[in-house]
Amino acid sequence: MLNRTTAKYWLVTGAGGYIGRHVVSDLESESISILASDKIPEKFIRGISESVPFYQVDLTEQNEVENIFKDNNIEGVIHLAALKSVENSEKDPMLYRNVNVIGTLNLLKTMQKYKVKKFIFTSSAAVYGETKSGIATETDSCNPSSNYGRNKLEIEEILY
Repeated sequence: MLNRTTAKYWLVTGAGGYIGRHVVSDLESESISILASDKIPEKFIRGISESVPFYQVDLTEQNEVENIFKDNNIEGVIHLAALKSVENSEKDPMLYRNVNVIGTLNLLKTMQKYKVKKFIFTSSAAVYGETKSGIATETDSCNPSSNYGRNKLEIEEILY
């Protein structure tokens, strides 16, 4: 078994989601050492191998984020965790901003503290809003039409 304080790990946040489960599975099949985290309890998550260390973490709780980094040698982060319903983001914009933006900032602050520089962030086509052609491209201007899209764009601007 690997020593988690010396082995280098990639942390996958949002590992319980559809994309997260596939990313974890693909990384594991490539023999990349990974840690999985999600706010959802592990017993409700299907498709993640029992050999992958799992952390139930609420990214809005800085101390929970800190504990993952304190106990492991993390090389990089693939950040997939977010609330993603456009409709619900309109009903509860503060919840969405807290989880999506503040949670990401907590993660970034912790990465900075532990000198973790590799970061993969999943954004969304929602940052473009409605486009003339109906199909967004990276050359289109960002003009989100939902709180969810505004959250993702805010994170992109912070990262830029």
